[in-house]
Amino acid sequence: MVWLKTRNQTNDHNLIDTIRGVNKQVRSDRDIAEVTNADLIKSFTSTGFTLGTGGDANASGNTYVAWAWKAGNTWQSNIDGEQGSTVNANTANGFSVVKWTGNGSSAKTLGHSLGAVPEMIMVKKLGATQDWWVYNKYVDATQPARYWLSLNESDGRGDNGASGGSLFNSTSPTSTVFSTGTTLQESSDYIAYCWTPKSGYSKFGNINGNGSTQSITGLGFQPDFIMIKGTTVAESWNIYDSVRGATKLLRPNTSEAESIYTDSVTSFDSDGFTLGANTYVNQDTKSYIYMAFKMN
Repeated sequence: MVWLKTRNQTNDHNLIDTIRGVNKQVRSDRDIAEVTNADLIKSFTSTGFTLGTGGDANASGNTYVAWAWKAGNTWQSNIDGEQGSTVNANTANGFSVVKWTGNGSSAKTLGHSLGAVPEMIMVKKLGATQDWWVYNKYVDATQPARYWLSLNESDGRGDNGASGGSLFNSTSPTSTVFSTGTTLQESSDYIAYCWTPKSGYSKFGNINGNGSTQSITGLGFQPDFIMIKGTTVAESWNIYDSVRGATKLLRPNTSEAESIYTDSVTSFDSDGFTLGANTYVNQDTKSYIYMAFKMN
């Protein structure tokens, strides 16, 4: 999966993966259905990808960033759940891409092929307008699948209720399947990106904001990519990476160009990262989640 964003222009975020094909994009900052553009990425290669000339990827004079996760070499059918899915998984990297067609009526479990419990799942309906839905283990300490976040919105966590719910069915994923409620089973195709942590490479967790400088430690590696979202406060999603530099921010829920904030993420450290006092990431008494990766 490749995630592309123009840094110096107001352009959408585009996510492209091998299961849907290089000419199909979903946009993290919008709730619209999957779009077709054959001129962003032309092909995936053994070491990267080939760009076209599309304005969201390769217009003359613009600057861009791409974040990429390697799934498996081929897609496979998965029948671990109550409903079959098509999966491209990389168990070593803890990442899988899952596609399914909604049954139009009832909640079902779906296989993810990670061989471990996913801690972050992002889901998008492909055939029609619908928000992105995000499950994260750390959105609530005791009932994580009850609550959800939307990748294309700045809202805090939403509550589906303790007894079920139309998104993740208030049922935490297992090492083989994750649960989908009726909203994720409408008569349409869906795509999900699933991650499980891997020692020395990826880590997911929560942050208790204190309104002052604080260091987040215990990752076990120096991160190169960090995404942070408030769960008990309505703040945008925030992405930082070591190539652009810690103070340079892009927001997955907006199309806006890159911004510079010297008081949000201030450094990538040997065992974590350091936060400033910016309310986007560290408001006093508020809770946040993060996902962090090391380049490999």
